[in-house]
Amino acid sequence: MTEPEMNADLTFVLEFFKNVEEKETIPNLKAKANEAKRRLTRSLDSDRKVISEFHGENNMLKNEIKTLKEKLAKRDAGNTSEAPRFNTKLQEEKQELEKKLTSEREKVDELVKRLSAMASSKLCEDNPNIADLSDAFRPTRLAEQFREMYDNEWTDAFTVIEKSNGKEEETIELLATVIKEADKFCSDACGQQIEIMICWAVDEMKNPKFKRNSYKDPCAASQGAELDQNQSKTARRMMKELQKKLAVVSVQPLAEIFEKLCMTSLAKQYKLNKVQQLDAYVLKAVTLIWLMKVQTPPVEMRWAEINSHFDKSTFTFYTKQGTKVGRSIWPAVFLTANGPLISKGIAQGKE
Repeated sequence: MTEPEMNADLTFVLEFFKNVEEKETIPNLKAKANEAKRRLTRSLDSDRKVISEFHGENNMLKNEIKTLKEKLAKRDAGNTSEAPRFNTKLQEEKQELEKKLTSEREKVDELVKRLSAMASSKLCEDNPNIADLSDAFRPTRLAEQFREMYDNEWTDAFTVIEKSNGKEEETIELLATVIKEADKFCSDACGQQIEIMICWAVDEMKNPKFKRNSYKDPCAASQGAELDQNQSKTARRMMKELQKKLAVVSVQPLAEIFEKLCMTSLAKQYKLNKVQQLDAYVLKAVTLIWLMKVQTPPVEMRWAEINSHFDKSTFTFYTKQGTKVGRSIWPAVFLTANGPLISKGIAQGKE
């Protein structure tokens, strides 16, 4: 019941008692009472309708809340069941990203190494005064090994041969001759090899050939191309670098050739029998001297001249001291023909 309606009913009751006091007739009172009853009934029906609508809305809201709770419960249950698979997927994606990151880092490291190698190669190119510390066969290291060879292989071979023939001077001369012959042999072999390499490489570039399976002979152009001066220099520089990088591959074949061409005649000249220590000495000599000759420019050896002034800054004494050179025992090693000394030689002194 609204406030206006209640005020109207109150006014009606007040008028009723006023009329009673005024001794209003019974029929009028009944009529007014019935009118009040009808008003109250209408008001009650209206209130019931409002209450019914409220209950309907309330039930609808309860149903919506229930539905939402069920959906939420299903979603939570779904999330719980999907969690392991979701975590697995995340781990897989993480591992994949880590692999990509590692791969990219390796690429960067490789590029840095290549750039560093290029810079180092450019810096050291034809400049032996700048040592490439990554090169196991750099001149200074070869000079160290060459001096160690005197302390080891030379001493072993000298001891065995001198004990066999009883001739100290002749044994010293033999071992020195091996070094001198190996020096000339390796120098000539280096020059011949590089010219052959350049010839083959350049010829293939100037006169490329192509072969199909259906043809027995390769096809070539009627006329080849020519290299200009810069291209020729580039070819020689690259072949020298290739020769240096692969020099160790040639060591064993060259040692065998040296044995056939040089040591056979020396064995006859000095009446040598098969000596294991001498074979080790020869192999070491060819190995180190060959690696010295493929340097750009090549490492240089110098022997002390007999009867010359004994240069103590370049040579050390063998068993006797003196102001002059009595015999040359072991060569001094220089970085290049006009370069600095990198290993002292050995000579016998005399007055």
